[in-house]
Amino acid sequence: MSGFDKDWLALREPADVRARNQALLKAAIEAAESTSATAILDIGCGTGSTFRALSPRLRKPAHFRLFDYDPRLLDEAQRQHGNAVEIIQGDLNQIGALPLADISLVTASALFDLCSEEFIRRFVARLSQTAASLYAALNYDGRMRWSKPHPLDEAVVANFNAHQLGDKGFGFSLGPRAWETLTACLKEGGYATTTAESPWVMTADDRGCSCHSSMAWCAQCTNTLSSTRTRSATGPISGARWSIGTGAYARSAIRISWRSAAGEAASCRISERKLQSNTISVPIL
Repeated sequence: MSGFDKDWLALREPADVRARNQALLKAAIEAAESTSATAILDIGCGTGSTFRALSPRLRKPAHFRLFDYDPRLLDEAQRQHGNAVEIIQGDLNQIGALPLADISLVTASALFDLCSEEFIRRFVARLSQTAASLYAALNYDGRMRWSKPHPLDEAVVANFNAHQLGDKGFGFSLGPRAWETLTACLKEGGYATTTAESPWVMTADDRGCSCHSSMAWCAQCTNTLSSTRTRSATGPISGARWSIGTGAYARSAIRISWRSAAGEAASCRISERKLQSNTISVPIL
C-alpha cells in the first residue's frame, strides 16, 4: 500500500497526537521496556509519527526500525530523524519477512482499518511466534459526529464507511470492524489485550486538516455512490460538508471515533481503537 502524501500526514499529526489514549501509550512504553529486547518496529510508519509520539517518553534507549512500502515517506522520515532510526523499505504483505528479531514492541498507527481479516489473522499468527507486544493506535470504528448537524450527515458517514471496505493493498478491508477482529485475534493468540477510545476531535483551529479530510470524504462518497449507480445523490452529499474550510463548516467541530489496542504477550502485550480505537496487547508467558 502506498499513496499517502507527506503533507497530509503532517497536517493530521496534531489531531493524531491529541487522540492517542494516554493510558495505552503508557502501557505500550512499559511493555517496550519490560523485556531484554531493545528494538521497536513501527509498521506502516509513514514519516515517523509513532516514533515521534513514543521516543520522548521512553526511559531507556531503544532502537527504532521504521518499516514502510513508500520510499517517499521513508525519505522524509530519514530527513527528519537521520541516524536516530533505521529505515526499512518492504511489503507488509510479506509478513514472514518482517524484521522481528530482538523486537520488544510492534507499533502501527491508522493501519489495521485498511486491512482484511485474512491479513490481520496472518499478522497476529506471525506476531504470536515472538515475545513482542503490539501497540495498534488509531483504527477508525465507523462513527463521526459534527457539532452542527446536517440532514445528510448519516449518508456521508454511511458512504464513507462503505468506501473503507475496498482493497487498500491488503485485501478487502474490514474498515470499522477491524479493531474488533484485531482484538479477537490477539486474544485467541494468547495476548492480554486492552482497547480504548481515542477520538479525533477537530475544531476551527484544525481548519486545514478538517477541510482536507472533508474534501477527501466527499470525493470517496462520490466514488462509492457512482459505483452503486446512485449518482442522483452525489451532488447533495458532496456539497453537504464541502464548505468546511470556507464558512459554516469552519465553525463546526467534528469528532471521529477511533479505537486503539494494546496487546501484551502472556507476560505482557498491548493494542489501541480510533474514534478511533486504541489497542494494546501483551503476550502472556
